[in-house]
Amino acid sequence: MHANPVRPPIGAGSLYPEDPGELAARVDGLLRDARTHLEPDRKLSALACPHGAYAQSGAVTAEAFACLKGRKFSTVVFVGPDHFVGFEGIAVYPDGAFRTPLGEVAVDPDLAQFFLDASESVIAAPEAHAQEHAIEVQLPFLQRILPDAAIVPILMGFRSRSNVEALAMILSRALDDPSVLLVATTDLSHYHPRAKARQLDGRVRDLVQAFAPTILWEDLREGRVEACGGDSLVAVMLGAGIAGAESCRILGYCDSGEATGSDQSVVGYLSAAFMRGAPPRGSVFHAYEHKEILIEAEETV
Repeated sequence: MHANPVRPPIGAGSLYPEDPGELAARVDGLLRDARTHLEPDRKLSALACPHGAYAQSGAVTAEAFACLKGRKFSTVVFVGPDHFVGFEGIAVYPDGAFRTPLGEVAVDPDLAQFFLDASESVIAAPEAHAQEHAIEVQLPFLQRILPDAAIVPILMGFRSRSNVEALAMILSRALDDPSVLLVATTDLSHYHPRAKARQLDGRVRDLVQAFAPTILWEDLREGRVEACGGDSLVAVMLGAGIAGAESCRILGYCDSGEATGSDQSVVGYLSAAFMRGAPPRGSVFHAYEHKEILIEAEETV
């Protein structure tokens, strides 16, 4: 049995406001300004959103969380990258809670244990989460729009196809519960001139829109595109697809230069929703990918 203390915020005051009133007003304003609208008959399986400072990427993140208006989810599984520690495998924060200036968000210990029991690649490693901001910056949005939801925080370590496939299969099984939502957190290209960033990010956007996770993973592995949470994004896309998601809608895109005023060294930010239901024409999960990755993921697990 795990007994972890409440994880304190590490990004408050730098990545987002530290004052509770200011933070709530900031998040509410971003959500109010979001233009996202998903049809109520489309089942939402997963989201992708960035993890930068709110000043740079908050509006794009809000487009993702605005999809949750009027929807009910009891647990949100967040999958993000490890920026600081470096480890093999997949690190779960197994129980306890994460705290932000808006209060505590409880970890769902039963679903966390489900992940731990499903694969030897998944380990209980709260220490890997201690200084990682990728999931923390999502939580104030969750707290304002789904205040009673619990979370399962998951970080992916060194790049590994086997880990991506194993986690994808477990994520697909977690979606057997319709009250579970997946969220991948990733930024895109880093520190290129805007023209180059838009070229790299455009390729990622096209592959996400086309729901082509295996092609995206190969492009990431070969260095043709960039995303600091690329493995997280691919795992969530694969998991959602195996569980029946059929289409993707791109919700927002920007780069950091739009806030800083510089176009010489920017970071790209993207948000997207992955859904069941009749997909828009030209935006479908590739059937050959579904069959191939399902077989490989089952073998890996």
